Amino acid sequence: MKSLLPLVLIVAVFFPCTLPGQDLDSKLQSLQKVGEEFAAASAMGTASDSLLAIAGEYREFSNNFSSLQSYVQSGNYDQSVRTLKRWLARTKNKQIQVSLSELLKALEEEQAAKNARKTAELDKLLKEAAAQIAAATTPEQTVDIQNQLEEFRDYELNNGDRANRILSERVNRATNFIKSWREVLSSEAMGEYGSALQALKNLRRNTSSYQLLGADAVAGKYQSLLSAMMKSDASGKNASPVARVIAETMAKVKTPDDAAAALAVLSDLASVTSGIESRMANALQNSLNALVRLNEKFTSGAYARVITDTSSSSHLTTYTPQIEALADDLRLKAVAAANELPDLGLPRKGEGFSSFIRRLAVEAYEKKDWSRLYTLLSVYSSVSGGGCARTGHMQEGVKSYIAAQQLEKAGQFRYAVVHYSNCVAELGKLVPREEAAAALAKLRKDHPEAFDAK
Repeated sequence: MKSLLPLVLIVAVFFPCTLPGQDLDSKLQSLQKVGEEFAAASAMGTASDSLLAIAGEYREFSNNFSSLQSYVQSGNYDQSVRTLKRWLARTKNKQIQVSLSELLKALEEEQAAKNARKTAELDKLLKEAAAQIAAATTPEQTVDIQNQLEEFRDYELNNGDRANRILSERVNRATNFIKSWREVLSSEAMGEYGSALQALKNLRRNTSSYQLLGADAVAGKYQSLLSAMMKSDASGKNASPVARVIAETMAKVKTPDDAAAALAVLSDLASVTSGIESRMANALQNSLNALVRLNEKFTSGAYARVITDTSSSSHLTTYTPQIEALADDLRLKAVAAANELPDLGLPRKGEGFSSFIRRLAVEAYEKKDWSRLYTLLSVYSSVSGGGCARTGHMQEGVKSYIAAQQLEKAGQFRYAVVHYSNCVAELGKLVPREEAAAALAKLRKDHPEAFDAK
């Protein structure tokens, strides 16, 4: 009978031995107790098949428990959960499965609670960082903000859990933004407004940065830097001779055709000046050169190349808005000429070219001018570098609707049904789904045979 004692003990241990309210540590201790009973049973030798099975289970238990305990103590719940799931898949003992399942549930609940807590902490830190960055006026004020975020990452997110890696990436993207913003503030503090504007432009294009500040705040900074640069430009009575020549030259640039004459003057200036005056002349020369090339494409009738042209100087100057406005005017004329779209109007103040085309597309949708909408969506796709993923879907939706109308008019009702259905299925806001659905309903009533499957 003595040989049965360990078996009795193990069965007793493996029946549900933890109360519902026990925490993770208690469940882990209970599992450890099971291991101790296994060790006692395993030490009895191999007198029976039952003891052999117990010894095998103990070896499996011993191999897994030490790893599990280490993972739990280090807070690496991802590895803990993986270990438990592998263990559960291998063990054949029903009572062990019960204990492991209870521990797995407790681990997953604790992991979810921990992730929610750290996410909430990081959300709070990022919100505070955004407020501090918005109020910062010197580069030094951004250092403490960055240090707080990096300290949270290094101390709170320092194990290999997937959730921690995701949160760490959010911190890294936020610190990238702060570093770029510090560069903006540094250049601004030194009065190098062109460099500050370029740094801000790079920041807005950097997809690896977490946008701590919204688009309005960044646009406001851009405007304030631009205003500061224009006020500081040496073109007044105390200006250098070179700055005065540049100001007088640019005052004559009213149309893209005027840019060639101004470019010749700037080329001469760049060759006879040095230092900051040379850099100023060179930057403006590059911008004017891009405008001249764009104008040449337009006058030669290469409208598609004008519409998709993105060339510009990499350095901003006081005259950048003036030159960009002339370039946008050429693009608008090219859009109108290439697509027979008169009366495009003009962009609003501060409205980018692609945003302007998008607004026109929305207006065409609201007026149910489907042909104009399709053309504007095509133009938008070109000027925005391909547009968003749904631009293509919206184009296809409008195209299908126009085709369906033409097929219906020609009496090709079955094919009209196909194209109306395709329109309804497309994604995006600017798709005439309601009109297509109404047309389908009318066709079903008037021409039910068009819906018969062949």
